[in-house]
Amino acid sequence: MKSDFNGKYFYQNGGSEVLTNVKRPYYIWIFGNSNVLAKLNTEVPFKGLEKYGYDNIISYCPKTSIPYDITNRALISKTINPIKGDYNATIRADFCTTLQSEDVLLNLDNYSFNNQNLIIENIKPIIATEREYSHFINITIPKGVNIAEDYLILKAPNMPSWVLESNDESGENVKGNLDKTTGIKYLIGGVSDAYKKDNVLTTLEFTVKRK
Repeated sequence: MKSDFNGKYFYQNGGSEVLTNVKRPYYIWIFGNSNVLAKLNTEVPFKGLEKYGYDNIISYCPKTSIPYDITNRALISKTINPIKGDYNATIRADFCTTLQSEDVLLNLDNYSFNNQNLIIENIKPIIATEREYSHFINITIPKGVNIAEDYLILKAPNMPSWVLESNDESGENVKGNLDKTTGIKYLIGGVSDAYKKDNVLTTLEFTVKRK
């Protein structure tokens, strides 16, 4: 996040510099149970923080089980009818407890099927106020691909580029690095290291009932 700043900046090795009417980054770290944090994210969406200087977010959590189901595209039947040989289905899933931003959840590169022939067409947020799930995942089983069961994985994303772009290595020239923070990549990297084994955020196992 960013905020107005007027005051002294103190260098780590001594000395200070006066900054007047500048924007400086600051960070809010929130730790806790993923279910509690998911409720917080639902009540206060990230995008609603933009007027307070919100720029980016990164989240870490262990692998979690989430609510989901699979239906036809009309969302009225568990039986999937073919269209020109292809079977089009929709997975409805609630990704809230993964704690990930929309940038992560809508990026198709963060998903993979066990059977690589299956296709994700798109992922869309569900915007209804009263909702059981957070996203639609529209998938296609191409003609000739015979499966009864499969699973979809949401992988933990790589360190986003904004972390490196926000890092100042030296901490020696604050006026030339007003949009950077000394050592922030190492602080975030330390948390990231604690979750290295959690490279999968969630797995959706499903059975396809075809007609």
